[in-house]
Amino acid sequence: MYDEDRTITMSSNPYVVTKINKKTKSKFFKNLKVGSHVVFTVPLKAAGGSTRGGSYATYVKVTDAVSGDFSYYTFNQMANILVNFELQLTTRPFK
Repeated sequence: MYDEDRTITMSSNPYVVTKINKKTKSKFFKNLKVGSHVVFTVPLKAAGGSTRGGSYATYVKVTDAVSGDFSYYTFNQMANILVNFELQLTTRPFK
């Protein structure tokens, strides 16, 4: 899939929330409920670097597949947030 600027975007199949292990204050994830469907997308492009030799973080776009609400998180943020949820990959159409 190409964006307007010809960037290739990698996208997951929808995941359904099957369990919430712990509530979160994260802007996007705090509104998810069991049964919510989410899709993860990330652009396939260079992350860039800083003048100190490090690199900038790549952001993953997380979208509620039903409402269209979305937010961006780094891979590190995602790892810390997703431990609070159990997700199951689905190919079924969602409502």
